[in-house]
Amino acid sequence: VAKQKTNWDNLVENISQNEWYDTILDNKVLFGIGTVVMLILAIILYGMVGGNNEAPDFTLRDTEGVTFSLSEYEGKKVVILDFMFSTCEPCEKLVKEAIEPYSKKMDNNEVVIISVSVFGEDSEKTLREYAEGYGWRHALDIDPNNSENKGEVTLDYKVTGTPKIFIIDKKGEMTYSHTGPISESELSNEVKKAQTGQGGVVNLQQSSIFLFAVGAGVMVFFSPCSFPMLPGY
Repeated sequence: VAKQKTNWDNLVENISQNEWYDTILDNKVLFGIGTVVMLILAIILYGMVGGNNEAPDFTLRDTEGVTFSLSEYEGKKVVILDFMFSTCEPCEKLVKEAIEPYSKKMDNNEVVIISVSVFGEDSEKTLREYAEGYGWRHALDIDPNNSENKGEVTLDYKVTGTPKIFIIDKKGEMTYSHTGPISESELSNEVKKAQTGQGGVVNLQQSSIFLFAVGAGVMVFFSPCSFPMLPGY
């Protein structure tokens, strides 16, 4: 009984009958070199871009009117960087269940908390009134009194939702990030990891990984050696 062809069988047959596929088969060496070059480029790009977990520096003005920079804490304190806005319910949950209880027991000589209001949701007055209930620094990412602060921090940290929290160690490197509420114990544990050099690695740039996946995927898919590994072949 003849085996009934599947859609996949028909696709493979159609591809193999095209002249461009015959050209690929006739240039296996060139194709192999192309694959190796793609892998090398991906590794280089990852080292240059994707592997960098240095926290982007920024300068903002807090609700007390004091201008500060993230870099001033480098070598001195671990930073808990919280992206939020005052009417965000999940942000308030994060504050009540993690940040506020942790702030009451943390060593102020070792750890600092910075909350940055994003997306233009808060006015200067609104954020100032909100911050009065808490004992840490708050600032607007979009500052109406400073033409240089127009949301760049949000863009630099790839913030697309709130709350978004980062932990930055004394070397200025991001060791943890999370979107959404977390517990006080998790926050405390991640800060300890940052303090002891046991923290993770956070990469804001993933373009090289994407290039690797697409490039290698295309190379492997059209490789003469790939079809035996594909389903239904």
